Amino acid sequence: MIGKKIAHFEVEEILGRGGMGVVYKARDTRLNRSVALKFLPAHTVTSDESRVRFLREAQIAAALSHTNIAAVYDLGETDDKQVFIVMELIDGETLSDTMERGPLPLQQAIEIGVQIASGLQAAHESGIVHRDVKPSNIMLSNTGEAKILDFGLSKLAGSQVLTKTGSTLGTASYMSPEQVRGEDVDFRTDIWSLGVVLYQLLCGQLPFEGTYEAAIAYAILNTETDIAAATNPDVPERISRIVERAMQKDANERYGSMADFRDDLDAFATGGSHSVASARSQAAGGKMRMIVGAVAIVAAVSIIALLWTNRNAKRQWAAQVAIPEIERLADAENWRAAFALAREAEPYMGADSALIKLRPQFSAAYSINTDPPGADVFARPYADVAGEWEPIGQTPLEEHPYPRGWYRLRVEKDGYDDFEMATGRWSRTVDVNVALTTSAGYVDVPGREQGDGYLLPVGLDHLGSEPLTAFRIDRFEVTNAEFKAFVDGGGYRDPAYWTVPFESVGRRITWEEAMKLFVDTTGQPGPSTWEVQDFPDGQEAYPVTGISWYEAAAYAEFVGRRLPTLFHWATAASIWWSNKIVPLSNILGDGPAAVGSFQGMSPSGAYDLAGNAREWIWNASGDPGKRYLLGGGWNDPDYAFTDAFAVDAMDRSVTNGFRCIEYIEPNDNQEALERPLARAFRDYYAEQPASDTEFEGFLRQYAYDRSPLNATVESTDDSQEDWIREEITFDAAYGNERVIAYLFLPRNAVAPFQTVVFFPGSGAISRTTSDDLSPGSRDFILKSGRAYLHPIYKSTYERADDITSDYGDESVYYRSRVIMWANDLSRSIDYLQTRDDIDSDRIAYLGYSWGGASGPIMTVVEPRFKASVLYVAGLYPSTVSPEVDPFNFIPRIKTPTLMLNGRYDFFYPYETSQKPFYEQLTLPDDEKEFYVSDGGHYVPREELVSRTLAWLDRFLGSVR
Repeated sequence: MIGKKIAHFEVEEILGRGGMGVVYKARDTRLNRSVALKFLPAHTVTSDESRVRFLREAQIAAALSHTNIAAVYDLGETDDKQVFIVMELIDGETLSDTMERGPLPLQQAIEIGVQIASGLQAAHESGIVHRDVKPSNIMLSNTGEAKILDFGLSKLAGSQVLTKTGSTLGTASYMSPEQVRGEDVDFRTDIWSLGVVLYQLLCGQLPFEGTYEAAIAYAILNTETDIAAATNPDVPERISRIVERAMQKDANERYGSMADFRDDLDAFATGGSHSVASARSQAAGGKMRMIVGAVAIVAAVSIIALLWTNRNAKRQWAAQVAIPEIERLADAENWRAAFALAREAEPYMGADSALIKLRPQFSAAYSINTDPPGADVFARPYADVAGEWEPIGQTPLEEHPYPRGWYRLRVEKDGYDDFEMATGRWSRTVDVNVALTTSAGYVDVPGREQGDGYLLPVGLDHLGSEPLTAFRIDRFEVTNAEFKAFVDGGGYRDPAYWTVPFESVGRRITWEEAMKLFVDTTGQPGPSTWEVQDFPDGQEAYPVTGISWYEAAAYAEFVGRRLPTLFHWATAASIWWSNKIVPLSNILGDGPAAVGSFQGMSPSGAYDLAGNAREWIWNASGDPGKRYLLGGGWNDPDYAFTDAFAVDAMDRSVTNGFRCIEYIEPNDNQEALERPLARAFRDYYAEQPASDTEFEGFLRQYAYDRSPLNATVESTDDSQEDWIREEITFDAAYGNERVIAYLFLPRNAVAPFQTVVFFPGSGAISRTTSDDLSPGSRDFILKSGRAYLHPIYKSTYERADDITSDYGDESVYYRSRVIMWANDLSRSIDYLQTRDDIDSDRIAYLGYSWGGASGPIMTVVEPRFKASVLYVAGLYPSTVSPEVDPFNFIPRIKTPTLMLNGRYDFFYPYETSQKPFYEQLTLPDDEKEFYVSDGGHYVPREELVSRTLAWLDRFLGSVR
């Protein structure tokens, strides 16, 4: 275009591009002046709607004559039917360019606002609403004049509406609430948009921001602004009130005209009286009263029409704005925001709406019961330790809808102590049962049946759970003041409290010998951190520390209670909440703190189970004289909360403390609960992988005969919006078994498909059927245009056998099963290679948890993978046969590998499991990556999705 002559205009240079046009500087050879030529963008030339709107822009703008509106001189058309407008050329820059340098001086900002308001008022008086007022549509000339551009989105009174049904026009950040909702607009939408522009001029930021347009729209509809509290503290309150009035969400509460808005701005700029608009309104009062009667009949009819129109517009808003934003918020695990937006949209959605399908993604059914009932329940997000308590209702609450997430609950009932606990999880149903008490010193923990899941610390988690009766556990660690009662009560002088024989350095010692060891810094009986049988000044409420296991057990005997067993402590601690609890706990700190000072509360309602003081439990380890000390202390690393740690029972380190429990009912399995527990542990920094010669022998055991697959597509389900599911069976590589596999094919892509093969977490071992199997949270693989294959491996779902855990051992049986899992995986790829709709050269591995830990074996045995994503992977503490030990396979991985982990993982500790795994990878730096989030045994979905897809794009290629 540059250098061409169009009619009598010589095009010299491009000035800018926008959604409605491309602007060039040109020379008018007839009048010998510079002008601006605006053309439709090339990709919209064939759009009748854009063409008509563009022509109308010229007609509208040409009808306006005002010093603050860019003049339109002419309208023309090129030989190839490109329409252009001849406009005034303004020497200067757009207001958006000016604003990039920061907030403007107050007086200059107000003067610009007055000029813009003047130009818009002239347009309004001609029946024209701009509808796209924003800084990029305002030019500032070199002489200081503000000029409004682009009336292409304007609405000329009486003209045909050119937008598609339910669509909105405008730029998201500057749109009025009524524009966001898709409603008809009038001059008041320009008042709102100019208010937003002034807010940005004064504060250097937009009042409503977001990553997506839908997020901005949600903020416009739901977020309140306060210019006085924004980043510029120098904005006078008077101008703040003017801007806030222009930005009232209810259009009826804004200025009655652009002239009123302009006059208030001008009065402030010139020091005039406040408020001109108010005075004008009072003067017009008499005239208004005269016409009320005439308007009443028309108004009645108009209200009915308006209500219908608004209802229809709100349905459009709910379907086109709210639903996509709810889905985005749910995917981002911002469940509370999704829940709130769903509540707002729900009245406008039909019974068969998309909201019903979305609801399980962000809402859970909470059943909360108390004994006795009739208690008031309040909630706030777990991490919001200073937030307001939100009332939930009164117990019993049955399947009460509430956002998914992690919450602190507060239960109040007259005659009982207020009680706090935590709840929430990934699941969509949550059951809470609370026994109200009149003692704030302990919390009641419900019993557990055999098989009820509660995680044990790493190194002991292979033991499985034991059934428990209900018990009480101290809400806080035993304090100095409480332990002082034991000291002053003769606890160190009475052998009756010391019921367990003493061992020191591997030999039995007498009670008298032990008492000589259990002294304070002055040689008096007491904790090692005390002096003269007393704790440091001001530390009454601090946990007692510097005591041995024997002293802790003696105190428990003194008060008629017990030290918790591993199983009781783990149930109360809920270490799978580690990523929530640890950041709010006194761990990696500078010293102990008063109990309850930190807000790391476990779901049971007990505090400081993570950090502050390490806590002795009853159980001995497999090593002579050692007992377990759990939870970590103030000077321990953050993973100590989830790790099993055993030391000599005589140890009196400055971090050693404890708490007690009381059995509400006796346990029939008390002996099993208190038994010594051997800890599984491997120091991977001290171990060496197998040699190449040894490894060649290991690898031969995974070989199988490439016999015919005899594959059959058993069923096809095409009921889903995003994918088609095929259930496939084929011959296994062993015995006479058939492997089941589910192949999910994307609807939004063209074959042949790249494919991701999944290896699941250990939950697949306990499930009995795969009939309703879906991609679940891996649906993003399909949405990216890739196929997704989930083989049903031996030992999982309906192919279950004697394997009950993902924990390995050194048995031949376990070794044979690992080889079968690898064979199932390889046979699945054999099958994929038989299909024309699969790109068999672009296949990736995705392993979750158990599947992540198995990733080294699977990707080394199966070289056809071009990329690997290991989601929450790590090395197990248990010892297995070398042929099936992932540690021997990691250095041999040739597949580009991405590890996605959580720093507070309760199953694969960061220091002892994740890091040695990654550090054994010998891949080039650009073919391996280790991402660690602040999560636990998961990575936030946004990171999982973005990083996984980026890795697949990089090594498989982008999807066509």
